[in-house]
Amino acid sequence: MPRYLPLQMLESGMVCAAPVSTADGRTLCAAGTALSVRILQRLRGLGVAGVEVLDEEADDPEQTVAQIRHRFRRVVEDAAMADVCALYIDRVMRAAQPQPARSPEPAAPVEIPSPNRLRARAILAWLGSRIGRRRDRRR
Repeated sequence: MPRYLPLQMLESGMVCAAPVSTADGRTLCAAGTALSVRILQRLRGLGVAGVEVLDEEADDPEQTVAQIRHRFRRVVEDAAMADVCALYIDRVMRAAQPQPARSPEPAAPVEIPSPNRLRARAILAWLGSRIGRRRDRRR
């Protein structure tokens, strides 16, 4: 079952349920692509807000809640851990509820500089620093 997740919640190994595209239509990540750390870093750099991923846990929230309770069974006496468990279960149950359809936010066009352009910027920055030093010496 596909589920939209913000980029901060994505993890390496998750699978894209729908293609991720820029505002001008370029595909950044195809449907069925397993997200890697490198892909996630690139999507962050391009300003992508979130991605629809395939989520097996979303199919059966009761099973997920049972797993959460099983994992927290030894620390449930601790009030703080009981609160964490309750928040986790609440998040799972809210995520399982049908979400209203929303239109994807258009990504702002991002200029990806070519290696030559990056090299030119570095050279200009270096020259600017050298010129600044010469002006300081003359004063």
